Amino acid sequence: LIIRPLINMCVLSPPLIIKRAEIDEMVRILRRGIEKTMNDLRSEGIGDFD
Repeated sequence: LIIRPLINMCVLSPPLIIKRAEIDEMVRILRRGIEKTMNDLRSEGIGDFD
């Protein structure tokens, strides 16, 4: 899996052969990382995400 930024987007490049469960896991992991980053930024008083 390759994840790269493009302007204000996150571009995902999964393998050409992938199962639905693997896609679900990929999205869960990405979501968890985004949520953790947002929580860290909030705790540091950086940004307005509400």
